[in-house]
Amino acid sequence: MADLINTILVPTDFSEEADAALFTAATFAKKLQSKLILLHVVDIPGYGSFQLKNEISGTNLEEIATTVAVDRLKRYQTNPQLKGVNLLTKVSSGKVYRTILHEAEKSQVDLIIMGTQGHTGIDKFLMGSNTKKVVQVSDIPVLTLKDPIKIKEVKNIVFASSFNQEYSFSFPMIYQFMELFNAKLHLLKVITPSDFESSQFSSNTIKNFASEFLLENYEMHTINAYNIEEGISWFCQQHEIDMIFMETHGRKGLAHLLVGSHTERMGQKHQFPLFSVKMVDVKKPRGVIFPD
Repeated sequence: MADLINTILVPTDFSEEADAALFTAATFAKKLQSKLILLHVVDIPGYGSFQLKNEISGTNLEEIATTVAVDRLKRYQTNPQLKGVNLLTKVSSGKVYRTILHEAEKSQVDLIIMGTQGHTGIDKFLMGSNTKKVVQVSDIPVLTLKDPIKIKEVKNIVFASSFNQEYSFSFPMIYQFMELFNAKLHLLKVITPSDFESSQFSSNTIKNFASEFLLENYEMHTINAYNIEEGISWFCQQHEIDMIFMETHGRKGLAHLLVGSHTERMGQKHQFPLFSVKMVDVKKPRGVIFPD
C-alpha cells in the first residue's frame, strides 16, 4: 500500500501534552519517512503560552511573542528525541484553530497530531477548546493524545464505524497505522435503539468490509448500547484497547459524542489516543432491520 502520510503537523503551546504529541509524531515520522512540521500560533487576545513579563519587555507584543516562539522552537532542533527527523518549525499568528487548519491545508498535511489537556476519562478527552475545534472542523485526519505513544506497546486497536460506504475514504490510512503497530484490529459496530439493525445485517456488513481490505489479524464485534459513546467506552474497558479509530461527521460527530458525563460515572480511568477522520454523510441502506 502506498504511503499516505507524507507530512505530519503538530501544533504546540510548549506544554507537556504538546510535547507528548510531538515526540509521538517524531516516532511516526521516522518509521514512515514523513516530514514533520512543528507549529506555534501567536494569538494575542488569548495569549497564555508564555510568561512574557518574566522574559522580555517591549511594546509590540505580537512581535515579541513571535521572537520568543522562534527561539523556543529552535531548541527542539537539538532535542535527542528528534534526531533523524525531517523537522520544519513555523510560527504564525491568528486565531489558533483557524491558523492550524490554514497551515495544514497550505502545507498539504496528511495528519495532524495534537495534545489534550490532562483530564481523566474519555469524557474529558476533547475538552481542550482548540483541539476540540480542530477535530470538529478539520477535513484532515487528527490524532489526539495525552501521553506519548510507544509503537511496541500498542497491541489492540478498535475501529468503530457503521461500515457503510463512507469507510472506503478513511480506512486506507488507518490500515497503514495498523501495519505500523502490528496490532490486532477490533472492528466494532455499536447498535443503538434509535439506529437498530438486525444481527445478520451487521455481521454481513463487517464481513464485507474485512474481505474488501483483506484483513487478517482482526476480530468482529457488535454490541448494543443506549448511545455510541457508551458502547465504545464499555468495549474499550473490556478489551484493553490502546487506541481508537473513529469517523466524525463534523460538528455533530465525534467531538460531540465523546463529551458526555456517563463514562466518568462508569469509572473510566484510561485515556485513549483517538484518531478521527471526517466523513461525508451517506444515506443508510434500506431494509436494515430486515435486510433483503
